[in-house]
Amino acid sequence: MVVGLDFGTVCTKVVIRSPFAFGSRATAVEWPGGDPRGPYLLPTVLHEADGRFDLAEPKGGPRHAHTDLKVLLMEQPSSAVARARAAAYLGLALRAARRWFLDTQRKVYGGFRLRWALNLGIPSAGYDDESVRGGFSAAGRAAWVLSLSPNPPTVEAARDALEAGAAETDSASRHAMPIDVIPEIAAEVVGYARSKRRRDGLHVIIDVGGSTIDICGFVLHAAVGGDEDRYELLTAIVERLGLRELHLRRLGAVERAGERLRADLMGAEPSRFDPIPAAGTSYLDDPVGTTARKLDVIDEEYTEECASAVMRVLMALRKRRDPHSLNWESGLPVFVGGGGGRFGLVSEALRESGTRLRRVLVSAGGIRRIPLPALGSLSNQGVPPEMAGRLDAAYGLSFESFEVGTISRPGEIEDVPARSECAKPEIVGKEHV
Repeated sequence: MVVGLDFGTVCTKVVIRSPFAFGSRATAVEWPGGDPRGPYLLPTVLHEADGRFDLAEPKGGPRHAHTDLKVLLMEQPSSAVARARAAAYLGLALRAARRWFLDTQRKVYGGFRLRWALNLGIPSAGYDDESVRGGFSAAGRAAWVLSLSPNPPTVEAARDALEAGAAETDSASRHAMPIDVIPEIAAEVVGYARSKRRRDGLHVIIDVGGSTIDICGFVLHAAVGGDEDRYELLTAIVERLGLRELHLRRLGAVERAGERLRADLMGAEPSRFDPIPAAGTSYLDDPVGTTARKLDVIDEEYTEECASAVMRVLMALRKRRDPHSLNWESGLPVFVGGGGGRFGLVSEALRESGTRLRRVLVSAGGIRRIPLPALGSLSNQGVPPEMAGRLDAAYGLSFESFEVGTISRPGEIEDVPARSECAKPEIVGKEHV
């Protein structure tokens, strides 16, 4: 059984697959007690009370809710605190996912002795960093150790699990299991790579999450003999431009102005289950005046920041990473996934990026946005279509590592020199990035 775990900044998703039985059957975990609007979305929040961790908010007594667990692990991958909190949260999530799966899928798998493997998603920009990759891997190993205990994890237990995971080399140990960290973008395009619509060559994928946007340029092609796919990650960045960040900017502007917030948004986290309002002015009961104009400016700045981030990746690809790809002329294929993939301002930023690209490269075909394929045969077919973008990474992570393919990191791939003798000068002004 392969557990595909998409460790999100706002919500975590899990898909469990039996790759060698029942036609590679895959099941999206529905979290017990989850919100009916998003039963497949587990809030990435770790509650702590009296030195013990839990997924549920404790009642009474001093307590603390730890958020930004993934961001902290990205920014401080060697931190014992960041690793311990991530391990505790992931361990609790794995325990809950496995319990739900065994309870609900007993008729299918009850006669088998199950062997487990874990594929943990990692942002593409972190995959090229040894310390970040090591931090995610350590947290994943410790999380599995913690998930085997029936007791609530404590700070001490998390630290012990990190030590046990680091020392784990004996394949005969009861804790030993295949654990791999896989770039989330590679997982998201597994369905495309395995579909008839697949085309080799240069692509870009933009994953719009709650706190971050992950942008990666990669080359997809078949390995020699065609046995597996190869992904060459050329350029990747992660920016704090997720929808929750935009939501907080808008809320801050309304609160600073002392305006009345729309009633249904008070104390809400709409980016967790539902899209945030398309326009900032929708946060006001009466969207006129100075505050409304400030909200418009916030939306314009957000769109500009997203477009600039996309252009930084595009220009790096064009200038030094893959300047001779035929996809520049035919239109660079771009996937947009994640919970915010369909958000209006993100789409506007992508259109603006395409306009700037054609302005800089007169012969370029601009950007060709292509949809990620629909999820394959999930056993729980009740997954609503709007959840597809949220589950793409977890679904791809649930494949065996060899089915995902071979992944080369940016640092392993040399720049490609431009053909100066035939290339036209390309002037990139400040208005283009």
